[in-house]
Amino acid sequence: MERYLGQGAAPGIGIGPAVVWHPQLPDQNAESLPESPAIEQARLGAAVEATKRELVQLKSRTEHELGLEEAQIFSAHLLMLTDPALVGAAMELIEQGQSAVTAMANAVMKQAAILEQLPDEYMAERAVDVRDVGARVLSHLQGQVQQLPLFKAPSILVSKELTPSLTAQLPKDQLLGFVTEAGGRTSHVAIMARSLGIPAVVGLDGISDQIDSGQLVVVDGITGKVLVEPTDMELTKWKQRQIRMESRHRLSLALASEPAVTPDGYRMALMANIGHPSEAEAAIKFGAEGVGLFRTEFLYMDRKELPNEDEQTEAYQQVAAIMAPRPVIIRTLDIGGDKDLPYLGLKREDNPFLGWRALRYSLSRPGIFRTQLRAILRAAATNENIRIMLPLVVAVEEIREAKSLLIQAEKELDLDKIPHGKQVKLGIMVETPAAAIIADKLAQEVDFFSIGTNDLIQYTLAADRQNRQVEKVFDPLHPAILRLIDATLTAGSKAGIEVGLCGELAGEPRAAPLLLGLGLTKFSMATPSLLPVKEKVRSWPFQEAQALATEALSLSSGTEVRALLKRMSG
Repeated sequence: MERYLGQGAAPGIGIGPAVVWHPQLPDQNAESLPESPAIEQARLGAAVEATKRELVQLKSRTEHELGLEEAQIFSAHLLMLTDPALVGAAMELIEQGQSAVTAMANAVMKQAAILEQLPDEYMAERAVDVRDVGARVLSHLQGQVQQLPLFKAPSILVSKELTPSLTAQLPKDQLLGFVTEAGGRTSHVAIMARSLGIPAVVGLDGISDQIDSGQLVVVDGITGKVLVEPTDMELTKWKQRQIRMESRHRLSLALASEPAVTPDGYRMALMANIGHPSEAEAAIKFGAEGVGLFRTEFLYMDRKELPNEDEQTEAYQQVAAIMAPRPVIIRTLDIGGDKDLPYLGLKREDNPFLGWRALRYSLSRPGIFRTQLRAILRAAATNENIRIMLPLVVAVEEIREAKSLLIQAEKELDLDKIPHGKQVKLGIMVETPAAAIIADKLAQEVDFFSIGTNDLIQYTLAADRQNRQVEKVFDPLHPAILRLIDATLTAGSKAGIEVGLCGELAGEPRAAPLLLGLGLTKFSMATPSLLPVKEKVRSWPFQEAQALATEALSLSSGTEVRALLKRMSG
């Protein structure tokens, strides 16, 4: 028996024979010498149009079989075919003498590489979508038909990478689980797997070369465990666990419409983190009481020019309308030197996480920032549930400067006689030690706090959260992190403002009683975490959680805190 550990991307346990699939990519080396640029551009244009027709059909089929959210994935793919950074770039390469196939392949590789380098997991995962769209165009250029894996019986599909369009075409009744080398929890394939209720494990380097078709495989989509050829004893244990999990999942779904309230009546608000309007409906389905973090970076990626005000307004209105009357907290542009977007005037930096990014960038580009603020205000004209949140705040002066630009945006809209929201609530992310330490001063300037644990941990512990060499240092339960959260909560309480928490820690069920006991009333997390966290909250009396938090704050290491959580949870 062999054991592997990846990232759990879609909950559930799958048990069955493996089908290992190595997709055949278009071979640009087989391409003949290019014709004239005009002929090659016409070839590319025809292939793009054929791809558009396919994607429209695939979108319609997906909406019928899975739902609107999943179908929106292919709306995004259709938009890629109008993006100058992809097809436009390929057309330019043709002008330089490349064939349509070579130009498209090069444009896809360049754009995918740019996305894969981004530290934001959600945006990095879009590289798969670029390759997916590119592969379809290349197939049409070369007259090839996309091949699908063959199933003789219900199986676990193992592959280096699965694309959304491939996943949408697979026989759902034959899929017991996915295992892939590439991908993450925010990938579109992971989203589709969760919608289909198919367990998925991603991020397992080299796994497609370690498993042979026909071998018995166990996939745990929560823990990320993959077992190959388990012993009879192990197999029996996992089958029993599978039955228990399926029963528990049915009970959890019933909780979606129930409030997150402790047995002794302490009320929590569980909200969703989303990175695209298409994710809003799923958040509601799983019981989200609002959007605690709407990342706006998707509007700025995969393009060569800034999104205009109308485009931004439409995106914000779409989410707010879906979620109404639930609150929607829109985080202003969180981008910086670690993202290669030439049209923004960004520069490569030695330490991008400590550099010109997030609110610092926005304040240094007031025109770009005011456009985004105008769009948010316009969206708030008919959606009173919209809030604004500023990322990476470290000083009172930054908030005041941002407020001045917000007032200026309001005055501009008044002069232009454009309807907009009045007195839209403004908050900040507390994601640096500086912000937590002076939280009492910052609280006087804003309407709410949201503690961003991902960055707070890496800045406090001096550990890059994406560097596997220091992953043991990156400890969400380190006492320093708990004390900074506690200090921020105390400052917010004294000032009479709401304090929420977002980031991966908010979506960790085992940590929920501790966070609850610290006094948090609002968690915001990835959609799949909503039901497990709600179940945990509803099982812990608030008074017991307070005692747990008090003891945890007195401990000296994350190891001790974890031992306490394990002991108190029985």
